[in-house]
Amino acid sequence: MCVILFILMSEILLKLVTWNATGVISSAPYLQKLLYEKDTTICGRSEHWLYENNVHFLDSVFSNYKPFTVCGKDLSLPSKRRVGKGGVTLLWGKDIDDHVSPLMCDDDRIIDIHYQVSPSNYVFIFQ
Repeated sequence: MCVILFILMSEILLKLVTWNATGVISSAPYLQKLLYEKDTTICGRSEHWLYENNVHFLDSVFSNYKPFTVCGKDLSLPSKRRVGKGGVTLLWGKDIDDHVSPLMCDDDRIIDIHYQVSPSNYVFIFQ
């Protein structure tokens, strides 16, 4: 499922996309096309199903975007046997990187960033 939002504030247009499809590897070409055709500012991606050792895939496919990724954990297993599941990512254009900061909410299903619109105004984005 994909949702596209356009937000205009203080003469800044944010183009936000949220994308939920099981596995980012199989859906990467479709998402890549959407991001570039719509000139997306920030994309929230859930259910990426990447393990921590292969999140670099996002850098190779979405080279104009900076990812903030959390891999899901199966907490029902002992720590040595935990495997990835689900996972969430926020991608933002490298052109706005100086205005975006990841925030830590200590959860494997929710991540958040804040985008600095002006010196005293922020937009908080959760995925």
